[in-house]
Amino acid sequence: MADKIFYGVQALQPELKILPGSFTLAGTSDPSVKAGAGFTVARSGTGKWTVTLTDAYPAILSVQVCFELDSDAASNIVLNISNVGTSSFIIHDYDLEDIGGTPPVDLTGSIVHFVVYARNTSLTK
Repeated sequence: MADKIFYGVQALQPELKILPGSFTLAGTSDPSVKAGAGFTVARSGTGKWTVTLTDAYPAILSVQVCFELDSDAASNIVLNISNVGTSSFIIHDYDLEDIGGTPPVDLTGSIVHFVVYARNTSLTK
């Protein structure tokens, strides 16, 4: 456990909630949750995973995502946010095929890290 003093986070948005998590990719199977709580994750296509928050939030303000690759394989990531009413969003490999590259793939062993910033109120100010 950390032995430092931590202070509350201040934000311009009311009721800001910060929800970090990570999951380990399992090829064509559903990924497994590595860290975090309050979400589930499922494979929803080739190189595509749907993260569903277990609580509903009036607004997802932002999501940050990064890969921790288990090899030197090149991979990019694109984040699609959809179904805000149900607090879910889709993370998928960037499709390089449109610019002469390779299509998305099902990675195994790599880890996806994310942080969701959500507003837990219908008030905006």
